[in-house]
Amino acid sequence: MALFHSFNKLQIKDSTLKYGVRYLKLDSIDIDIIKKVAELSFETKKYDQALYHFKKIDYDSTDSDLNYKLGVCMVYSGKSKKAVPFFEKISETNFNFKQAQYYIKKYSSKNTIQ
Repeated sequence: MALFHSFNKLQIKDSTLKYGVRYLKLDSIDIDIIKKVAELSFETKKYDQALYHFKKIDYDSTDSDLNYKLGVCMVYSGKSKKAVPFFEKISETNFNFKQAQYYIKKYSSKNTIQ
């Protein structure tokens, strides 16, 4: 468990992530570890892996940060149309989240064919 204290440091990248994923295979019920692996995957731009782990976390539609990360992961995993509702949820609860507005305009079915 001491290994995962280093997850909070941005300098720790791929090797820590690999150990975290191995640990998850042993104990896939530890939600704190799942969250940390999802966050680190997101920070290292491994969006498919981050999306996989974020989906294991209990979804809270009012969590702007989680909605944003799920949306970004979907965009960069080739699922941009599915990402729009996550960005729209952010807009409903947090009008100052400019990046969400950007993604809505860019990937909304009104503006793109995808």
